[in-house]
Amino acid sequence: MDIRVEELIDTAERLVSFTCPLGAAWGRWRGKSIPTAGIHLVEFDIPGDIGALSKAEGDAAIIGNYQSGSILIRGELESLDEDGVAGIRIATDIMLIDAPSSADHFQVGELVEFTADGIDIYPYSV
Repeated sequence: MDIRVEELIDTAERLVSFTCPLGAAWGRWRGKSIPTAGIHLVEFDIPGDIGALSKAEGDAAIIGNYQSGSILIRGELESLDEDGVAGIRIATDIMLIDAPSSADHFQVGELVEFTADGIDIYPYSV
């Protein structure tokens, strides 16, 4: 996904604020160098566990600010494997998460949302 890094919030922790087609949020930059403001092609990863999936309404979204400490992620349940990995489609990308037990109540294709304590941002080039 293309994101626009807006600001380096914390240099030591490599925390950045960003905007993307799905909203505005913050995350930890996992690239080799300190990020610069501007557009970057990235992949997202959710570190750690999420509490629960909830049924959602509306459009896919990534919304959160650093002060709140959490990020709302909303997308379509793309897949749910028996080993507990769920794929969440957010725009054209799929984010893989360790699915909480509440994921068993949803069908592939449903719109779901969850909150995360942060997002890891991995830049890549094609």
